[in-house]
Amino acid sequence: MHAHTGPGKLTIGQPIVELGNTHQLVRAKDGDESHKWKVYVRKHRGQHGQLQCIEKVVFHLHEDFDPPTVELRSPPYEVERIGWGTFDIKVEIHCSQGYVVHCEHELCFKQVNNHSLVLLGLDWS
Repeated sequence: MHAHTGPGKLTIGQPIVELGNTHQLVRAKDGDESHKWKVYVRKHRGQHGQLQCIEKVVFHLHEDFDPPTVELRSPPYEVERIGWGTFDIKVEIHCSQGYVVHCEHELCFKQVNNHSLVLLGLDWS
């Protein structure tokens, strides 16, 4: 579920978070270049309160990472690793209303900060 921005596309009361990654080029222990990256779920600019509706976030990394599944029950919802390649990260955002939002984020090293918007659901107030 991705929200699309633009005039008339989003309304106040729709909880939206950012799903994305940052990265920086680093030297690995063996001297090769690698990437220090962080995948995250965080508040979207200008949004208030949407992280309170999140019970947990589960990140499913590539199977080469140990552990490949990371479950976080409180903010910050982010996982940091070092690696050389990109892959799709499956993400589950478990909301306190009893539903789960399933997302996928392509780890990207072409931009310093790469993210998309995720619509968590309708206004629950």
